[in-house]
Amino acid sequence: MGRPVEKGEAIVWTGGTFPAPVTVSEDGKSYQPEIAVWLQLPTESVVGLDLGPVGDGAAHLVAALQASLAAPRDPKGVSPSEIVVASAEEAAAIAAVVGKKIAVRVGSVSKLKQLVKMLFSTLKPQVQSEPESYFAGGRVPADAVAALFESAAALRSVEPVFRARTFAPFGVVVPKQGIANSCVVVTGNADELWVFDDTDDFRHFAGSFDLSGLGTLQRGLKGRRLSLHLSRAADLPKSLRREALSHGWQVAANAYPRLALHDLHGHRLAFDETDVRRVTACALAVAAFAALPSPAKELLVRVEKLKLRLDGRLVAARVACPHPLLLLPEAPPAARKIRQPRRAVRR
Repeated sequence: MGRPVEKGEAIVWTGGTFPAPVTVSEDGKSYQPEIAVWLQLPTESVVGLDLGPVGDGAAHLVAALQASLAAPRDPKGVSPSEIVVASAEEAAAIAAVVGKKIAVRVGSVSKLKQLVKMLFSTLKPQVQSEPESYFAGGRVPADAVAALFESAAALRSVEPVFRARTFAPFGVVVPKQGIANSCVVVTGNADELWVFDDTDDFRHFAGSFDLSGLGTLQRGLKGRRLSLHLSRAADLPKSLRREALSHGWQVAANAYPRLALHDLHGHRLAFDETDVRRVTACALAVAAFAALPSPAKELLVRVEKLKLRLDGRLVAARVACPHPLLLLPEAPPAARKIRQPRRAVRR
């Protein structure tokens, strides 16, 4: 659907959220999620599409917009000159993110509604009834989940440190786990930990909040973000609570671990055992680093060599804060070598 953008054409993105034609069944209750859609005009191309929890409204629409701006589906990376939404609440939330870089206004979204109606008319109602599981459909073994719970407890134990101090993104190396210079971010009061494969992926993700480089975003990145969230029991699906209870996994206060894997568009991906063990090692490493006493003087980069207990044995790890590569300027795209034509040689 849609056509290419013509040179000099004014581009408008119009967005909205709609009840999705799919029923999700969880813990014996069924509900209908919502879908956030962004349509590019006048090309009539869908530039953003994301399914999320019902009731998020403007927050869900903003998240879908950020993902679309950070990783444009258009290969030319065309950004809009104007954004149009249906309500003042949505406009205010979006304006708070994009600032003055893109004009935001309340207006008609009739084209968007027509598109969504047409898309939904082709879909048959579906029911997703598979309960959420720590074992991820058999991809994750019980011992890996048990280690994940231990790492969540370790991260919760250093919550007071993260409340008192602000840490820059960490650089984590755990050779035995195949972790080489991963970029790790701890958000809030150690309630959530994000793991990026490298600093390029982190820069790309962080760039979704800085719209100045829309036309120069790098291509070919792995584009993965592992997130470990520490949840309260009340916020956990019953299926996960039952699994934790039946297997006797040790749970720290309000620290039920929940793992998610996303691509650069913000879409969820299926995680496996490697992902679980990777985020476990990173959480243990960062928790061990935070538990150490602060150095007597401020350092440009603080590097600590640690020993982590993983799979019943001690393994070496190295943690740096901030990640040393983040102190370097972002490398510009490689300059193309222009081959000069050979001069004709007279004989």
